[in-house]
Amino acid sequence: MTIVANDVTLSDLLMFFKKDIFSSLNCHAIGTIYSFDPATQTCQATINYKQTYYRDSKTGVQETYFEDYPPVVGAPVIILAGGGANLTFPIKQGDECLILFNDRDIDNWWASGQTKENKRGRMHSFTDAIVLVGLRSLAKTVTNYDTTHAQLSWGNAKLGITDSKVLVSNTTNTLNDLLQELIAEVQSLAAACAAIKVTAVSGGLGTSGPPQNASDITAVSGELSATATKIAALLE
Repeated sequence: MTIVANDVTLSDLLMFFKKDIFSSLNCHAIGTIYSFDPATQTCQATINYKQTYYRDSKTGVQETYFEDYPPVVGAPVIILAGGGANLTFPIKQGDECLILFNDRDIDNWWASGQTKENKRGRMHSFTDAIVLVGLRSLAKTVTNYDTTHAQLSWGNAKLGITDSKVLVSNTTNTLNDLLQELIAEVQSLAAACAAIKVTAVSGGLGTSGPPQNASDITAVSGELSATATKIAALLE
């Protein structure tokens, strides 16, 4: 913003004052994780753009210049949780995030988790930042975004759910395929066992009939078929 001293109007001054307030107010910021402490679930993060300042030049013109924001230090990271259950992620340096600056100081709440008076009179301070990891720029969008499952993925391993089934997979197999393959192999084993013949040991009478437990062995195949049906109803 450029203001020439001799041409200043009241409207110019009010607009400048408005922009000055807005540029100094901390509300939300896009950032990048620099470090994460899993013991305290806090992080250090940098802001992904520069802060705007104004200064007087020797010619009487207000000049705009930019400086890096200071890093956010010791900021609590939002952990998805509820009812005693938690969903955590291996937060690493370079993860992008959204930094939220609380309206008032969070010292007493952070120390105790209880409702108390504010310890200090800070407002929209860097000291009271809270970080939500997961916001992504176009350069870091999720590849092959799954639009048919609610999915948890890391590298090639994926866990997805629909309203009635669960998918567990990597780039080579799905759990369902492997279980079906295992069941088919056990069924083949059961069929082979059911067909066992025992060579006679005396009298030259040739081979015996099926073993006495042939029906029990065959029953295993039926049970495995029932189990396969249940697994197929649960998994993709």
